Amino acid sequence: MKYALKNLKTLFSANKFIAFLLLLIEFSSILVILFAFGAFGNYNSMKQMEESKLDLDSISINFYGEDQPKTDPNEANGYITVDQMYMLIDNLSVQSKKAFVGFVLYFDYSETYYFDDINVSPNSSDLPEDYYSPYLICRLEYYPEEDDYGLYQAYLKNVSLRAGRFFENDEYMNGSNYIVLPSSADVQYIGKTVEFLGNKYEVIGVQGFAMGEEIDVPFDTLRGDLTISQINIPLDKSITSAAYDEINRLLNDITGGRQIMPDSATVDFYDVNYYNTVIVVSVTIAAVAAVNLAILYMYILSIRRKKLGIMMLCGCSKPKAILICNAEILFVSIIIYIICAVVYHFCIIRLITPYFEYMSDIYSLKNYLIIFLCYIIAVIIFVNIAISINLSKPLMRLLTERGK
Repeated sequence: MKYALKNLKTLFSANKFIAFLLLLIEFSSILVILFAFGAFGNYNSMKQMEESKLDLDSISINFYGEDQPKTDPNEANGYITVDQMYMLIDNLSVQSKKAFVGFVLYFDYSETYYFDDINVSPNSSDLPEDYYSPYLICRLEYYPEEDDYGLYQAYLKNVSLRAGRFFENDEYMNGSNYIVLPSSADVQYIGKTVEFLGNKYEVIGVQGFAMGEEIDVPFDTLRGDLTISQINIPLDKSITSAAYDEINRLLNDITGGRQIMPDSATVDFYDVNYYNTVIVVSVTIAAVAAVNLAILYMYILSIRRKKLGIMMLCGCSKPKAILICNAEILFVSIIIYIICAVVYHFCIIRLITPYFEYMSDIYSLKNYLIIFLCYIIAVIIFVNIAISINLSKPLMRLLTERGK
């Protein structure tokens, strides 16, 4: 190792341009391999999703009742509470939260609320016989920067209002006591304070007629015993198998196994065929990169022929010379790979994720190790071919050929 470090020191001081090319090839090769791994994984994930998604736009999770036989999912009439939903959210790993958009929650409540006429009380006998209270839905999207759930952006694109405004994301995320009333509500409520499910809210808007009889409040303002009859997971972004399994496991612990989890369109980053294909792609690119490195290293050895000859004349065996050369190139490759992996994971992925939807979900410690092994093995093979070609020459030829 001492001789390898000494050789590197000489290279970087006496042959700066060659040293620069060595670093350039190493850095560019490793970054290309890392990107290619993620790009292919992203493409494969999108292909899996399109093939399995069909016309499915969300996953619906229902619940059996406490004493209901777990026989017919279509007859399920159970629920979870808001407090139990918080348990699911709080215990769900960040990696799983990032693996899908979020949740759409459908609530049940028994209280009567009437907002069609500001002058009519909900307890009035003047209410129509077929009147029913507005339905409550909360649409939550995960925001990694805040590690919290806020407004579902895809829903906001379709929101229409008769009057007033909708929530700002920070208002919704912070649990501000604002309410948007259903489309039939009297617009005179805007700016007034109303009571809903035990809380007082300031009315900031009235839904457009296209939105129907839906009422909206921030999820964080709802009381803990309020019941949720159904959880939907939108498939704007496909959920990974690992995240889906974690949700199932947590709901099993929370509800005692009352959840009904349908077979669904998930993306499996741990499938054997998937890994085999990605490894083949990584090995191919690593081999091409290693060939470039081997060609440059062959030139580096050619200008060291005389030095190698003198070392062997002084008793250095050929296996030891090969070991020194391997230590030299592996030292550089391992250090540069670690630097590239850290920069790529914490900086570059953030820049390219908007263009590659599943990219951030693909990389894990296991995957980085797989890429590392593919690259290092390719480097060892091709660099040793270059070393063997140079050291196979007779000793006198090494001593007499031009080189440093």
